[in-house]
Amino acid sequence: MDRDRCVTVVLPTLNEAEALPLVVEELREAGYNNILVVDGGSNDGTVERARALGLKVVRQYGKGKGMALRTALMYVDTPYIAVLDADYTYPPAELDKLVALLRYYDLVLGARRGSMPAVYRVGNKAIGWLIRLIFGADISDPLTGMYVARTEVLREAALEAKGFELEVDILAKALSMGARIAEVTIAYRRRVGRKKLRPWHGVLIALKAVSLAYRLNPALALTMLGVLAVIPGVVLGGWVAYRYFYEGIPHYMLGLASLMMLMIGGVSAALLPLYGALQRLQAAVYRTRLAQPPADCLPPPPRADGEVW
Repeated sequence: MDRDRCVTVVLPTLNEAEALPLVVEELREAGYNNILVVDGGSNDGTVERARALGLKVVRQYGKGKGMALRTALMYVDTPYIAVLDADYTYPPAELDKLVALLRYYDLVLGARRGSMPAVYRVGNKAIGWLIRLIFGADISDPLTGMYVARTEVLREAALEAKGFELEVDILAKALSMGARIAEVTIAYRRRVGRKKLRPWHGVLIALKAVSLAYRLNPALALTMLGVLAVIPGVVLGGWVAYRYFYEGIPHYMLGLASLMMLMIGGVSAALLPLYGALQRLQAAVYRTRLAQPPADCLPPPPRADGEVW
């Protein structure tokens, strides 16, 4: 099983000189030697440390984690790509669990289980709820820093994120293309070095998700807003009915407004299955365009009893 011809591990770095050697050592112990470091302008000796470890290092274009991956895609020549933060939080030993599923999926996310500050845990759940609401995908950890994918899928996604909104960008584009997505539970550790993600980044990520939902499928976004019109329609209609039947005071215009909102909501709800069918058709067309990558270099998938096929 030659993983080096199959998977390129991309490590985006920005001042990770302390953690990088630990991550690289564990990657090599796990059998991953095709490692690409994409540096965002470190000034703590990260680049020099990476080169001393015998790694290929490229300077990213622009700033931010999103630009790091977009730069990496210019250099990756393997059919699969694995991305993980170089801050020691993601155990490389968990990679096999994700990579093995690339036989069946286009994008596999590592769902973190471990020590995480409460503010980030709550923010992550909120972003996950937003992803479920606007994209219909049940993803528990949309902001994970460890994921694997078919390289062709990430290139087709035409990523545009520059910073920490990268993972939401990947998810939204992959879902809109009809890519097959899976999630696997992984361990999570305390980072080595200074944390760069701040709580206010969560607001920017949420705004990016809403923006992508509208731009990638404006008809669906508007239809969902139409469905939400049922709520004020019911509330207003109930108030109008109460005033008329219990107080004898008619509100004809407000009643008409309530009826219109209920009609808009009903029509919008009726259209939702149509958009679901169109999404499935788009996914089927997309799958026919993808070449079948090799699977013999992937680790064997786990069995339910913990053994391997």
